[in-house]
Amino acid sequence: MFNHIGAKIKGLAKVGCWVGIVGCVFAGVVLLFTEEEFIPIALGVAVGGSLSSWIGSWFLYGFGQLIENSDVIAAHYQKINTAEEQRQQQQVKKDRQASQNRKQAELNRQKQEAKKALKGEEVEMEETVPLTCPHCKTPVDYTKSELEGSEKLECPFCYTTFSPKDLLD
Repeated sequence: MFNHIGAKIKGLAKVGCWVGIVGCVFAGVVLLFTEEEFIPIALGVAVGGSLSSWIGSWFLYGFGQLIENSDVIAAHYQKINTAEEQRQQQQVKKDRQASQNRKQAELNRQKQEAKKALKGEEVEMEETVPLTCPHCKTPVDYTKSELEGSEKLECPFCYTTFSPKDLLD
C-alpha cells in the first residue's frame, strides 16, 4: 500500500491531469451548445481549464519525483554506510590480531628468559620506560625495544592504540 509511494503520486498527477483536461473540455462543449453568448466562456473553460489542470499537475508530479529521488539517495547512503562499517570491523580485527601477535611474541621472549634464568645463564634485562595510556590514563611499562620497534602501541587494559612518539614529544 505504501511501497513505491513516489511512483503512485506521479501516477495520481497524470490521472488528475487527464481527468481535469477531459472535464474542462466536456464542460466547455456543454457551455458551447447551451447558448451562443457563452461561446467565449466555453472556449475559456475548455482551453484555460485544460491548461490549468496540466500546469497544476506539475507540482504533484514533482513531489512524487522528489520522493523517488530521496528513496534512491537513502538506499545509496545505506549501501555506503554498510561498506564503511564492514571496513571498520575488518580493521578492528586486524588490530586485535596484531596485538595478540605482539603479546604472544613478548610471552615467548619472557619464557625464553625464564628458561635461561632457571638454567643459571645470564639473562639480559631490558630497560623499561613508564608511559601512561592517553585513553584510560593507566601507567604501563614498555621496553625500549617495543618503543623503538613499533609505530603504534596498544594499551593492555583498554586496547587503545596510540603512537609512542606522541607521548614522548
